[in-house]
Amino acid sequence: MGLMLREHLSFGLYGERAVFLDAAQDRYFCISPELNSVFLDLARDGPPDDAGVQRLLDSGIVTRGDVVGKIAAVKVPPATASLVAAPAVLAFGSLSLWTATERLWIAGALRTRPLSAFLDAANASALYERTPKYDDEIAEMVTHFLTSNRLLKEQGRCLSTSIALRRRLQRNGHRAALVFGVRLFPFEAHCWLQRGVTVLNDHHEFVGQFTPVLAA
Repeated sequence: MGLMLREHLSFGLYGERAVFLDAAQDRYFCISPELNSVFLDLARDGPPDDAGVQRLLDSGIVTRGDVVGKIAAVKVPPATASLVAAPAVLAFGSLSLWTATERLWIAGALRTRPLSAFLDAANASALYERTPKYDDEIAEMVTHFLTSNRLLKEQGRCLSTSIALRRRLQRNGHRAALVFGVRLFPFEAHCWLQRGVTVLNDHHEFVGQFTPVLAA
């Protein structure tokens, strides 16, 4: 049996420190420097530290399974473009009841369901989309969404607005990866939608300040 990350657990590397996101428990965390060194050696196929590996097993960071997989940090292509621009002017009447209702539903669902309920690892493949075929259509939807976001006073709620925007894109046949990132000292977490190297609902230079810890 091989070692693998526990289900719903992912990590990114902030320098030489592993930063974890537990999507089932909705929390970010780091481990002790000693255990961090053991974990990085394991991820880099270094010489095994049996006692250290047992501590990782006991702490629930890793588990044993029949499928042998690589324990690897999340990798997200560096974003080089964004769709964020000055929003078009929309009247309040252009906001649909469906948009408002969906926002309320998502906000409520996030209070009662774990983050993992809104994620699908298959969406990470959208990070490698390179076709510009639907760029104009996606840009129009994003612009309309972000403008309505201002009218609904939803700025600053990156998770609920990213989920809502992705649901709208999916209804129109478009995919996007939901990327979670962190920065330390002081700690800050953020999330955004990305397709290929384009950030859909934020600015690429801003999200570039964050270390990705999950894409799904």
